[in-house]
Amino acid sequence: MSQDSNFVVIAVFHAKPGSENQLMELIHKTADQSWKEEGVKYYAVHQVSEKPSSFLHVEVYKSKAAYYTHLETSHVKEIIAKVGDLVSEPVLVIESNSLFSAENIKSAL
Repeated sequence: MSQDSNFVVIAVFHAKPGSENQLMELIHKTADQSWKEEGVKYYAVHQVSEKPSSFLHVEVYKSKAAYYTHLETSHVKEIIAKVGDLVSEPVLVIESNSLFSAENIKSAL
């Protein structure tokens, strides 16, 4: 079994009724800026099929330090400041260390 140093974050946002488009725009703006960061390896946003007002982030960073650098950027501080008015419940954030991702090409992010 191999272990790499990627740091993976999953975040789930649930929009308040009527705030879906506004939240999606804010998330897209944040993603657009995040893609430019050196420490970001993968950053994708998905809309939950069964609940279109919910959005799932899958973020892969070169390291935990790169993630903490990401949290200090102006675009992340902006979404943190604004998101509370747009979500129906607290944003769920799961931080994890990547395991087994290099063993099979289908596991690569």
